[in-house]
Amino acid sequence: MRFLTHPAFFVVLLVAYVVIRLLLRQRKAKSQAIGQPNLVENPPPAPRFPLTRQSFEGIGSIELPSGPEWERHGKQLYHAGLRMTIVIQTQAEGFVGDEVGYLDSYDEVNQRDAPNWERGPEQLGQVAGVVAARTNGRFNNGMAMVTRDYLFFAPFTTVLFQSRVPAAHAEALATIDYSASTFRRS
Repeated sequence: MRFLTHPAFFVVLLVAYVVIRLLLRQRKAKSQAIGQPNLVENPPPAPRFPLTRQSFEGIGSIELPSGPEWERHGKQLYHAGLRMTIVIQTQAEGFVGDEVGYLDSYDEVNQRDAPNWERGPEQLGQVAGVVAARTNGRFNNGMAMVTRDYLFFAPFTTVLFQSRVPAAHAEALATIDYSASTFRRS
């Protein structure tokens, strides 16, 4: 019984607790994705510019636009000809199980940050077995802009895959749909 008072026993107990919590969170996330519609079941054709498979914030990999027409600054890509921006952001906390609440909060942030923000259609579902949402919107900052975002709700993080493009180039949003369709989980 002396082992119950040994400091190593408590370390082992703590590690076991953390591992069990991790496994339970991953299981919950996987079970919530089952039965959800695939958000990218019928992706558009591949864009006419190169794509490069890259790590996607530790939850998998994804093909992102590359080539000379795309400027990359950290986690932001910009195509000057289309005036299109693609941004990847990560939220430290996962929101599996509270996706609707997160989408409402996401809309509030867009209302705060984007002039004349209008929320468009949204759909909850999954991409490659990860609970996800696809959102659309529009705003006007002196130029009418349209948006399409994919939000990936992983067990310990939420990854935002956002796109903004002038309304005159709305067809370019197919780029983010195609990229989202290439997502593969780790």
